[in-house]
Amino acid sequence: MIRKCNLAVCGRGAVTPRGIGVSSLLDRDAWKAGTIPSLAGKKEGPAVFRVDLHQDKLAQWQQHPRLRRVSPITFFMMEAAQQALDDSGGIDNNRLGIVVALSGGCFVYMRRFFQDMLREGRRFASPLLFPETVYNAPASHVASVLKIPGPCYSVVGDGSAWVTAIATAACWLELGQLEHVLVLGAEELDAVALEAFQAVGWSKKGRPFVAAEGAGALLLRRSRSADRTRITAMAEGFTYRNKAQARRAASECLKSFGDSDVHFHRSAQNTWLGSIEEETIRRQGGICEGDLPYCGEAFSASAAWHTVRALSSLSPERSELRVPVWGLNEQISALHLSLTETESSRVGSREAIA
Repeated sequence: MIRKCNLAVCGRGAVTPRGIGVSSLLDRDAWKAGTIPSLAGKKEGPAVFRVDLHQDKLAQWQQHPRLRRVSPITFFMMEAAQQALDDSGGIDNNRLGIVVALSGGCFVYMRRFFQDMLREGRRFASPLLFPETVYNAPASHVASVLKIPGPCYSVVGDGSAWVTAIATAACWLELGQLEHVLVLGAEELDAVALEAFQAVGWSKKGRPFVAAEGAGALLLRRSRSADRTRITAMAEGFTYRNKAQARRAASECLKSFGDSDVHFHRSAQNTWLGSIEEETIRRQGGICEGDLPYCGEAFSASAAWHTVRALSSLSPERSELRVPVWGLNEQISALHLSLTETESSRVGSREAIA
């Protein structure tokens, strides 16, 4: 389903394995991979892109009284959210809501909770760990620490949950319930997740897939005349159950926007959907973009990173860009980004020419 919208992007944030801040996504140096010890007792598991929790900005969040017993995904979200709010120049938090897109959620604490319970018995299940296994727990921490009284909602799915989260934000804004919505995509890594990725064949030996973790954030509001960077359409609901259906869903998703001479931001090259992405964009007559270093597969977090990268590449010469979001096991979605020339920018251009 195609949905038109007119959302201004007035703040951005990112926490990545490459570093803290949006600039880490735009750096052209290759990302360095690490490893996580395997649960099976092997010394090293598959290569992964991990976030260094000892960085100063993340270490500061770990000292907050409410955040002393939280999963790493919460620290990623806190920092990305704060960056987006700071980037906006200041807003009224009383008219702010939060939507978070997740796939695995609090993998680290989920595994620890159930592992201990299976080993020691149900009556030894930790009451300290259990609250952090709830999908909405990280979002509730963000809302509490940043003193955001508005709605706090989490959507769960593959990477396409990022587009669903933006659609939810658009609904709230169009209904006039809020003035701004903070949309977050986040993921954390644990050995049990890596075993799952291997089991489904995504990260088998010899394949370029690299699991990643981190968070990305956008602060959205209904567009005003002075806003230049916007999300003007989104497509979601193109589901599939096998490769043939995925190929059809990709075609239908990108066709739903209509025109075909728009630039596309490629992002599926290292997954099993890479060949489908390439052939679908070629059939659409689109021009591919996306020559920045591979940032790994962090589902809704990497969907947020690709959106931030695409927004940063908009220019007067390339004022529109389409960002397909290749959900690896559920659906294919897409965003349409636009750079709108405002009256102030037109006046500035005329003065420069004069």
